[in-house]
Amino acid sequence: MLASAALIPLDDPTAGATLTVNSPISISGQDKVPPRMPPGIGEHTVSVLREAGFPEQEIDLLLRSGAIVQAKPPA
Repeated sequence: MLASAALIPLDDPTAGATLTVNSPISISGQDKVPPRMPPGIGEHTVSVLREAGFPEQEIDLLLRSGAIVQAKPPA
């Protein structure tokens, strides 16, 4: 699989060295966007809820109740 470039190595700060699927899409004249690790659990929870129109008060209530989690940013 590595020889066909279907899987490519990716180094993640938390997961370490891993393999990920390379994009099969190639557009003439455009550089391929390098793959990246998917977001961690809770990494974008609050920003997604804000974009969806949830009020801050409701987001805070959901966080305090444990219904949702927001990952802490890396140190």
